[in-house]
Amino acid sequence: AEQLHAEQPQPKLSNMAIVGMGARVGPWKNVDEIGDRLMGRGESHPVRAKENHWGLPDAPVGWFIEDLEIPIGRFKIPPREVEEALPQQMLMLQIAEQAIADADLSEVDRLRAGVFVGVELDLNTTNYHLRWAVRSRAADWAQRLERPSHGEEFDRWVDELCDSLTPALNANRTIGGLGSIAASRVAREFGLGGPSYVISSEETSGLSALYAASRALEQGRIDCAIVGAVDLAGDVRSLISLESTDGLAKPEDSPSFGEDLAGMVPSDGAVALVLKRTEDAERDGDRVYAIVRASGTAGGDLESSCQEVIRRTCEEADIAARDIPHLEISGFGIAGLGRTEMTAVAEAFGPDTVLGCAKAQIGHTGAASGLISVLSSALSLYRQVLPAAAGSRNWPAAQEGRGWRITSLRDPTPWVRDRIDGPRRTGVLAVSRGASSSYVILEEAEVAANSQSAGADARAAYRGDLPLSEGLFVVEGEDSGEIVVGLRNLMHAATDAAGPSGTDTHGSVTIHHIATNWWESHPDLPDAPLAITLIARDAGELRSLAQSAAGQLERGHDPSDRSAGRVFFSSDPLGPKGELAFVYPGSGSQYADMGRELCLQWPEILRAQDRGNDRLKSQLKAAEIWGDGPGIGDARTVILSQVALGTIATDLMARFGVRPDAVVGYSLGETAGLFSVGAWHERDEMLRRVTESELFENDLTGRCNAARQAWGVAENAEVEWAVGVVETPAARAREVLEEIDRVYLLIVNTPDECVIGGDRSAVENAVERLGCPFHALEGVPTVHCEVATQVSEPYRDLHVLDTRPPEGIRVYSGAWGEAYEVDQARAADSLLAQAIQGVDFPKTVRQAHDDGVRIFLEMGPGESCVRMIHKILDGLPFRARSISSSTQDEPSAVLRAIGMLIAERAPVDLAQLYPEGRLTEDESGPVTRIPVGQTSFGRIPVTPRSDGFVEAPDEGHRPAEDPSPVSLPLDSGVVPAELSEAVRAAETTIQAHEAFLRTAQRTQELA
Repeated sequence: AEQLHAEQPQPKLSNMAIVGMGARVGPWKNVDEIGDRLMGRGESHPVRAKENHWGLPDAPVGWFIEDLEIPIGRFKIPPREVEEALPQQMLMLQIAEQAIADADLSEVDRLRAGVFVGVELDLNTTNYHLRWAVRSRAADWAQRLERPSHGEEFDRWVDELCDSLTPALNANRTIGGLGSIAASRVAREFGLGGPSYVISSEETSGLSALYAASRALEQGRIDCAIVGAVDLAGDVRSLISLESTDGLAKPEDSPSFGEDLAGMVPSDGAVALVLKRTEDAERDGDRVYAIVRASGTAGGDLESSCQEVIRRTCEEADIAARDIPHLEISGFGIAGLGRTEMTAVAEAFGPDTVLGCAKAQIGHTGAASGLISVLSSALSLYRQVLPAAAGSRNWPAAQEGRGWRITSLRDPTPWVRDRIDGPRRTGVLAVSRGASSSYVILEEAEVAANSQSAGADARAAYRGDLPLSEGLFVVEGEDSGEIVVGLRNLMHAATDAAGPSGTDTHGSVTIHHIATNWWESHPDLPDAPLAITLIARDAGELRSLAQSAAGQLERGHDPSDRSAGRVFFSSDPLGPKGELAFVYPGSGSQYADMGRELCLQWPEILRAQDRGNDRLKSQLKAAEIWGDGPGIGDARTVILSQVALGTIATDLMARFGVRPDAVVGYSLGETAGLFSVGAWHERDEMLRRVTESELFENDLTGRCNAARQAWGVAENAEVEWAVGVVETPAARAREVLEEIDRVYLLIVNTPDECVIGGDRSAVENAVERLGCPFHALEGVPTVHCEVATQVSEPYRDLHVLDTRPPEGIRVYSGAWGEAYEVDQARAADSLLAQAIQGVDFPKTVRQAHDDGVRIFLEMGPGESCVRMIHKILDGLPFRARSISSSTQDEPSAVLRAIGMLIAERAPVDLAQLYPEGRLTEDESGPVTRIPVGQTSFGRIPVTPRSDGFVEAPDEGHRPAEDPSPVSLPLDSGVVPAELSEAVRAAETTIQAHEAFLRTAQRTQELA
């Protein structure tokens, strides 16, 4: 039996730190753009037909690089040599430059730095073989065509024929055509004196380079390594060869794609990572994207090699495969390989392992694909985001029934953890057509809570913010006249940004940049009495909104468009006159994916909370609210998740400089409010109590033992607790409920709406008598009524926590309908009172308004409290808005809340919207353009004739619709079929060119 390479003794490698990154794939030009795309928030470029595809019919579609732009003088390479170098080499040099600049090697001894590059054969190196093949066969072709086979005209014809195909070999092209030069160019350009070489192992080439670099670092031969991989996988010759030798996959063999994108979508790309020993990176204070815990390779039978490399790499890292929560796979588009890979994954990993596949988002990059998967996983760790697995519904059906299940996410999800369980980890598995396998285990770099980087602004350490889909624009002034002038200026800025076409063509990134530029050029005027805020999706819409608002103000009208939520203005702002209250909703306001988009947009909030809590994931119930877990109807899930989300929302608003004067909680929201403003801080302790207490297992939920005791129900009888909203005044509800046992008025929502609950049959009876609509609520325990008296002591004990009165903030009791002095006993008493007596929300809201609150900001989830406040305070001066919505993009809901606050002249710090750190490129100045591929063959000359040399004109040239060989008379002016066949015969030793020329010659028509 064939022996696995992994059975050979391998040195145990030290941990290596990734301290720099560079990458480009197709239209995504740097790590930030690729990272945004992989995390599901970047530009989604459509696949396009390859332009430089040698004029063949049915150009391949994918994400390609059509040309490279090299600024003149950028590298220490003569311009002519740049033009004549292989595009693959220059692309690798550009990406290595990105990574080195990102890592900052100013303190590194460059003589002890090496370069390791994974490559595939650049088929442009075979162009010269084509010229030689033509020359070696030209005389034979001429003789077979009964034409002169020597002489001046013949030599001229051969030269013309060769030049029409590819340029002649010269000194620059000789050096530039050597595959190993890809690593040497990087070493020479940046003065790196360690080893530099290339490695080729098909799709695992980049991971083989990573392994070689790690071994050199471990052995002390170098102190720093640049690890790269590059492949222009969209070369049409490569695709023809791949399809003819391996066959592309069918949909069922392509787990990372849907049926509409079966098999592989090719991409051109390159990636570079800078590695140092972890201890050296820590000593030098480097930013660490991820730590390479272990890596390995194996060969032989594909399924066996996958299993073996996973086993041995996990042994080296001393980590069980099933303890790695995320796995990046190849998702290969070659027939049969995807299914084999999935079989190995299923046997090694557990059902909770989340699968990712970079190929599904940015295409298959050939020799660079394995290392790009490492980049993707490192960014997942660094950004703390689990990417979505596109087409996860198409995991091979044949795997069903094997007793395993692999988790895949339909959307990108914040990667929340319980810090006490240790650092986040991910694996990268890559397989190649040659049946070799590579596996890498990555781990996040832990940052101590008291470290310098943790204490700094988390946004500065984060590699760029995610661009918002909308932009927020503020115009401030002393009066409406100044506001109009500012709006006219904003119109000009929008017009300039839109360009000559009148609308921008770059979508959300453009509007984000326009908003950033406007904010930077128009400093805040906090003392200005008036302000208008506009929220636009693009430059065209911004111009329209500004024009309309200016016209409304000039006519003396209110320009606000509160229904659409895009224009906010107040001629008599409430901020200077009144106070701001944060409002926290109760059970029943939860919705699927609540908080997910908010946490993705502002991840620094979760980062900070992770440092302050041992079990943030358990508190947030992330698997249940963001995944395919048991759902969010469970009482414990509702309680814990809403409290955690309340604190996240409050921390976010604090980052914007928005702090409340009062806290109003609706039912569960009172608990959320106490934690959110810091009156309570023992969140891990509350998690333990809620998890271990029988209150939310069998007493107030589940078997509902409290209701069983209160109603005298037999132990073996079922208690069905039902809760819902009825659209009727509380007085009417009380009148009806007094006549029915086991049903209660739990909460008064508004003057004409309340919540009732009790035994299901009794509730149904009450609803029938009331004759009003009923809206059922899920996840509400048996509280807010006398049933809770059965467990009053443990319920109060649950809420006896270390209490720190929040300075300058009033806290309102939903049961008492007024603010109270917060201390340990009073807080517990208030929660017990609402559990037994119920909640009168209108009384509480009116009292807050009487006490001076004029702006109510709901922290979410949802906007149920805002709806109720509008009914309660109808006719009074107030503003109410939520920062969360189940029907609107959550970051957009935050923007609208901020827009409302600014228009009401409440203090807001917009710097949080425009952090520094996103990579920008300035390539102004002259550049050398290197085409990647060729648009078509040149003007191919016809064979010499007795009446003189004739060139075939190219007017009216069209690719042949039928790719089958075409035989035409010689006098028709088409290159003879004999020529085509002779070329193919001469190229039998070069597989890719054989298929390439066969197709090319069939489509070259000459008049």
